[in-house]
Amino acid sequence: TIRDFIDFYPEFSDRLISRSGTGHMKVREILSRGPEDIQYVKKVSGTKNYEQRLAGVGSEFLTDNCLFGGKVVFFAYQPFRFAVVISSKNVHQSLSTLFDLAWQAAEPYTEK
Repeated sequence: TIRDFIDFYPEFSDRLISRSGTGHMKVREILSRGPEDIQYVKKVSGTKNYEQRLAGVGSEFLTDNCLFGGKVVFFAYQPFRFAVVISSKNVHQSLSTLFDLAWQAAEPYTEK
């Protein structure tokens, strides 16, 4: 969910949107369907190089996970805020494959 992320880093989403819009990075996110997530998807929809999809009804993410440059980062927010970085091309590749499978199953946001 974006909820915990924006509570701790409110300015970061604007920086991420800006960087993806300039072509410096491509972002794909799978979000929960909470009110904060839907509001966020509405905000970033149509941003260049920034795609998001919604997980199935009832699915919830309690951590944020990022894959980039052969690394995987897991962010946890409750009960304590911390991050774990794994620098492993094999772990990165395995989780990228899992992400791609989840991406295919997730739904693009359509306003109802």
